[in-house]
Amino acid sequence: MNAILCQDLAREIISLRKELHA
Repeated sequence: MNAILCQDLAREIISLRKELHA
């Protein structure tokens, strides 16, 4: 369960970083 949560969190962080860099 924790691994899935971490993956979800990582995807959201990557999305945010992409939006900031865009």
